[in-house]
Amino acid sequence: MSYLNQAIIAQGIVNGLTVIIKEGLNTKSDLELRIEVPATHELFNAFNKGEYIYERREDLYFAVDERTGQVHYYAYSAPGTGFGGAKINVTMLDGSTETLIGPWSSRCGVINRVGFTPSKEVSIESVYSMASAMTINAINELIAPLGYVCVPEKNSSRWDKGFDIVSLEDAYNSLVSVDDYITSRGTRIHSGMS
Repeated sequence: MSYLNQAIIAQGIVNGLTVIIKEGLNTKSDLELRIEVPATHELFNAFNKGEYIYERREDLYFAVDERTGQVHYYAYSAPGTGFGGAKINVTMLDGSTETLIGPWSSRCGVINRVGFTPSKEVSIESVYSMASAMTINAINELIAPLGYVCVPEKNSSRWDKGFDIVSLEDAYNSLVSVDDYITSRGTRIHSGMS
């Protein structure tokens, strides 16, 4: 079985979601995660329109939907042309609202580097097919029943490069555990999928 010429490595139903681990599109050994959310799932609306409260560090805005573990992030220092110059209102941790004019998206590696909750890009199929991201803890809740775990990249000397999906057996040979990563970064933990 394959998807876009990517062989499916593992697949199953976890918490009512179809969870698919597949070969990477460009590098087959860089496994990717696809999550399919049926319209009847209790979190269907949450996956399509999350509840996000943002925190700012440097020029980065980051938020986690605690129900799903999905994360959103923007890079913004001044009005720009990202998202076609759209005005995006974000609710901050202190309850205030900030309007970002033309922010840019970022990527998990950058977000992880500044110490936000560790996260990784995923593909979510629901009303739309979308590139998204989830916390490592939420990802691990979904892939552990399939015999996989998300760990810091083994061959990386920098934390901002991200996380790999590996079999539980291979995880024992990983250089650094997720717990060691979190402890070393002093990051706050969001479990998601609660």
